This record gives sequence, structure tokens and C-alpha cells, in this order.
Amino acid sequence: VFILLTDQPSMGVLEAYRKSSQYMKGNMGRMFYIVLSFIGLYLLCILSCGIGSLWFFPYMQQTFVSFYFDVTNDDTGTGEPSKTASFGQM
Repeated sequence: VFILLTDQPSMGVLEAYRKSSQYMKGNMGRMFYIVLSFIGLYLLCILSCGIGSLWFFPYMQQTFVSFYFDVTNDDTGTGEPSKTASFGQM
């Protein structure tokens, strides 16, 4: 929802929730797998007394943004679907 609101600032909050729900249908398993894959890195951040979080959290956010672009078929970052293949369709 936050990435949708950042990408399209004129969109209302309720509309963003509805659109996010539409995008996530059929993609919840992929998102769960992505979040699960960060558990090891998160534990390493804790073991490094938080120093690793300087690299971990930006990496995690960039992964979520790439997932958003993949789900919306938006390779350009303009909020509109691109005419080329998405990340997973090469």
C-alpha cells in the first residue's frame, strides 16, 4: 500500500488498499517466500549489534520495490505497465 501511495500520490487510501489487494491475489506465496528469505539476514543484523542493518534494510526495501514493479508489470517506474517483459518473464 505504501509503495502504491508513493507511486501514485493522487490515489486515495481506500483505493490503494483495494488495488493492493488485487495485485496480491495469486502473489501472496511469492511475497511470503521473499519475507521468509530475509530471516537469516535479519538474524545476522542482530548478531552484528545492528551494524548490518545499514545494508540490510535498504536491500530489503529495494527487493519489495522490485516485487511491486514485477507484480504491476512496470519496468519503468512511471506507474504504467510497460510493453516489454517483466522481471520474471525473460
